[in-house]
Amino acid sequence: MKILFIEQNTEIRQLYSIFIQSHFENVEVFESSSLAHSIEVIETMENIDLIIFDNLFSDGYGIQLINYLTKNKYQMPLLFFSEDDPKDCDGLENILKLNPKNRYLAKPTKPDEFRKYISDYILQSEALRPQEVKYYSFATVNLFRFNKSKCDIFIKLSEKKYIKVINKGENYSKQFIEKLIGKGVRSVYIFEDDYLQYNDDFLDFPFLEHDREALGNQELEDQVVTKQKSLHRIVQEVGFTEEAIKLAEDNVSRVESIVGSGQVLSSLLNQAREREDYVYEHSYIVAVIASKMAKDLEGDAVKARRKLISAALLHDITLEKPEHAMIDSLADDKISKFSKKEIEIIKNHPEKTAKLVEFSGGFTKDIVDIILHHHEDPKQTGFPKQIHPNLFSELDCIFIVAHKYVSLLYRYHFDPEKEDKIKIELKANFRSGFFRDCLQVLLKELERNKQAAA
Repeated sequence: MKILFIEQNTEIRQLYSIFIQSHFENVEVFESSSLAHSIEVIETMENIDLIIFDNLFSDGYGIQLINYLTKNKYQMPLLFFSEDDPKDCDGLENILKLNPKNRYLAKPTKPDEFRKYISDYILQSEALRPQEVKYYSFATVNLFRFNKSKCDIFIKLSEKKYIKVINKGENYSKQFIEKLIGKGVRSVYIFEDDYLQYNDDFLDFPFLEHDREALGNQELEDQVVTKQKSLHRIVQEVGFTEEAIKLAEDNVSRVESIVGSGQVLSSLLNQAREREDYVYEHSYIVAVIASKMAKDLEGDAVKARRKLISAALLHDITLEKPEHAMIDSLADDKISKFSKKEIEIIKNHPEKTAKLVEFSGGFTKDIVDIILHHHEDPKQTGFPKQIHPNLFSELDCIFIVAHKYVSLLYRYHFDPEKEDKIKIELKANFRSGFFRDCLQVLLKELERNKQAAA
């Protein structure tokens, strides 16, 4: 069964989406915050069985959704999940009469009430049996980035059988994770209660940590090498081959040698690597993916790859906090948790970094422009300049698409089951011009690598 969940507030949408999928088997939830994206999901995915929505979207209102569904003769049930009573919403006064299965549920509601409501009134199907045990899943490859868990971690043997493989507070090794993946374990699980306990934390995996004290002397000395191996494994799990990694790595040392000639840049890049957090990790993965996308460019593809890799390694080095780098859009709900000063840091970091790289020398204007534009988008809703899409270079477009893809990978915790969701979001963002061409290159590359791995 497929559910479309339309909610402008990212935290509310993700929390309830996870809750639904944790309590019901064979349910796939597609998330959306806008009317335009929702319509694309409805038209792209066959047989949406249920739509959950609030009255206010990022680009419209509930009445516009109802008009679209009515005009196109869609009959799926609707759950109006809102603080507003439908009687007080323009055009929604008769929503409960449009379909006998339509319902209204006042927000906020307790999780158990939400589950009962979904189960009793909307999702009465043999295919949807409430699970006895409630778990939250994430891709096994994410364990490489840490070495200690704050909660019990399980693997799934069957629909109803899970076994614990890592105890709460226990350190684990990279070799252990390799064994799990070698046995085909692509997802691991924690209790849903443990996930909800840490849900408000800014960290992408607050229930995992990196325990430096648990490392031996040799492990401490080899941390950079170990970290690179972990990043290799993550990139491979996403679908990129050893060849793609080598393409990037052949140029990393060159970039770092240029950086080394400038004290400020060198210091910042080293700090990013040593912090062992999102900033360097996602920069490295963007470097691999963007360079692979550029392999078939007309002209000097080698130079293009070097420029993209340089931009990838440098584009966020002026950000001191990983949670700042995790903000991909100024429309992200989490940005409201930052102070005005922090928001300004996030807004201004593309310009600040671009100026620093330009001043340092050794890097071309192409690289400076990529860094300056990496948070822009073809809809002119990015930052810092909201540039018209016709003004972007080919390298800008490649980098922006790769950067967005990596951001979505992190948002969905590299979960292979979220592949379709990621593709839908990418298609909604990059619909025309060279952006669309770049996205097609990325999708073909992912499919090619997926077939090669099989």
